[in-house]
Amino acid sequence: MEQYLTKLSSLGEQVLSEPIVALVLSAALLFLLHRHNILSYGSHIHETTSWIMMALLMTSQVGIATRSLSLMMISTIILVFLSEYIITSLAQHKSPFIGFNIGLGIGLLSLIDPIWLPTLLIFGFMLRQIGLGTWRHYSAMVLGVLMVLWVGILLLAPPTPEGVLGFVDRTYGSLLHPSLPSSTDDWLRVTSLMMLLSASTIETMIVRRHAITRYRWVTHLHLRLGWFLFVLYCIYYSAEMPSPVLSIFFCTSCVTAFLCTNTQRLVFLTSALGSIAGFTLYAFLPPLILTTRIL
Repeated sequence: MEQYLTKLSSLGEQVLSEPIVALVLSAALLFLLHRHNILSYGSHIHETTSWIMMALLMTSQVGIATRSLSLMMISTIILVFLSEYIITSLAQHKSPFIGFNIGLGIGLLSLIDPIWLPTLLIFGFMLRQIGLGTWRHYSAMVLGVLMVLWVGILLLAPPTPEGVLGFVDRTYGSLLHPSLPSSTDDWLRVTSLMMLLSASTIETMIVRRHAITRYRWVTHLHLRLGWFLFVLYCIYYSAEMPSPVLSIFFCTSCVTAFLCTNTQRLVFLTSALGSIAGFTLYAFLPPLILTTRIL
């Protein structure tokens, strides 16, 4: 069994390292953006600017390893499904399994990168916002995470107390060791993300006063999730695998679709967000450009 899992893990590493896999996941992410926008804001949504913005921002990550990029996209796809689960629960919030299902999703994310484990807090807050903030739902979320951890221990950890503790430490130990941005390039990336979120937040505060309640709530969800992920990105900064970055791009692109549909100042909005998106590209691409010059 152990040899089979080792071979399967090696095969997974090879698949994730293939550029074609990253390309397919990119296309899937852009399709999900279309689906998510319609689910969030209705079929009348204006998406062109949102698609262009997401595609451009995704190209800012081509400088990292293909495997890391594929894992980031898989994490973003899982997070999108979790947020859609919250949105659809606005109309059918009697489901007793919502907390457990969200916990399963977060558990899967935490196996990809432990930085996702604290998202239990923001999703717990979202459950409270839709009237499901009870101890049963919170307990179910934790149980869902523990279920994924239990399966991971059964499959990947040696069947000894030391093996189990070693697996837990390898999986979640990095949460005890924050890594803040240090270099100028690091802070340039952080600043570009903060500008992107700030512009989206300010414009949304102006526009959403005239939107219906459901649309206001959904933009709230996207912005809060984006800012929470931004804080995690700053606390557990990693240039090799910046896990939350694509999810932040996705949240801001969704908000952009809402803004382009509901504001009359489309030229100003497009210019502002386009300029910030260009700055974000500049902030994330220098290492790739420098490497190309050296080669």
